[in-house]
Amino acid sequence: MSVGLGAKIKLRLTLRGFDGICRMAGEGVGIGIVPETAARRAKRSTRMAFAPLTDDWATRQLSVCVRDETALTPAALSLLDHLTSSSAC
Repeated sequence: MSVGLGAKIKLRLTLRGFDGICRMAGEGVGIGIVPETAARRAKRSTRMAFAPLTDDWATRQLSVCVRDETALTPAALSLLDHLTSSSAC
């Protein structure tokens, strides 16, 4: 894994859950990148501080996945139409 400045990041620890990442950061063991909702939730029970990321690279690109659009129920099709319309934002 490399960063923009050309330095290599040495991963020394891999955690599977956001809570574990937040506890690790709260104990001063390292830095973690987690969804803001996870950081806000963990801040209540840890000594962790957090700062929202605002750079373009931190913005998630999400997709809606379905197996067969024609097999969706009317309610599911309505939700899909809403989520994929340009006014859903």
